[in-house]
Amino acid sequence: AVPAFSVELKFDGLAISLRYEAGLLVQGATRGDGRVGEDVTHNVREIKMIPQALLGQTRPVPPLLEVRGLSVARGGSAILHGVDLELRAGEALALVGPNAAGKSTLVRAIMGLLPASAGEVLLFGRPLPEWPRADLARAVALVTTEEEGPDTLTVGDRVALGRYPHTGPFRPLSAAALTGKVVAAFTLKDSDRAMNLVWFRSHLEARLPDVEDTAVDGRTAPDEVDRLAEVASVADVSVIAVFDDVVAWKGRSGPSAALMDVARRLLDAAPDSVVLAFTGPEVALELPDVRTLICCYDASEPSQRAAVEALFGESPLTGRLPVDVLPHFRIGAGLES
Repeated sequence: AVPAFSVELKFDGLAISLRYEAGLLVQGATRGDGRVGEDVTHNVREIKMIPQALLGQTRPVPPLLEVRGLSVARGGSAILHGVDLELRAGEALALVGPNAAGKSTLVRAIMGLLPASAGEVLLFGRPLPEWPRADLARAVALVTTEEEGPDTLTVGDRVALGRYPHTGPFRPLSAAALTGKVVAAFTLKDSDRAMNLVWFRSHLEARLPDVEDTAVDGRTAPDEVDRLAEVASVADVSVIAVFDDVVAWKGRSGPSAALMDVARRLLDAAPDSVVLAFTGPEVALELPDVRTLICCYDASEPSQRAAVEALFGESPLTGRLPVDVLPHFRIGAGLES
């Protein structure tokens, strides 16, 4: 039987439970809010004083990376045959050989980017095919000589890309990571809607003091909308916040057609914009090309605060749809992050 290890450490009043399997760290968690714990595995892996592996007394701890009899064939020809190697914590391994010897092929096969004709790869004692791609990206980084990027990509930007698997598409690195970047924010609200936008702006500006925030409504002149679209197109990050209070007696249940035209114009100019919808989820039907949509349902202070916190990765993105948004989503669809 595999020995079970349980370790619970306490740092500055914060209790962290660590779970090891077969001597390897597999999970770290806190008490969270007292009802639901918070998974902090990716954080504790960055703390050097926390061991990634325990020294087993009854059986050896598996290597971090193990390759067993790996073979790769390309174009009908065998490139690699029966490769075995192990890499343990603290070790470094160099592959040396002439051009076309198969070094890059081996690395790509180990990462699962090339299919193996025989053999297997185990990472932390777990077969590579059993790893979800997102978890694998958090555990291993690969930088090859063939990688290409835009000419404007700085060294810092290239390094920051390695944090994407840890942050996710909705979660920027941090406000500090946006230092020196041009961030454009647009708050869209119909003039006949009396809503307080101060909470959204104050929470956003508290994290990004230099953010450019522009208020827009359905009556904004076309040439001004064109100017704002140009601002969005050159910004490093654009955030479009659409506000609407759902009141049946005002004749419609969502933003006006004119306001949604403005939103689509901004999205056309900056397709990667993040849209925060302080209204019902049916706004997704009006913006079919939106890539990132965070639906907050209403414009109350808790919703505005939670939206900014989610935008900066300070709170998880969770939720289930209480209605159908056809043809895209059924009632009960949602996500957990």
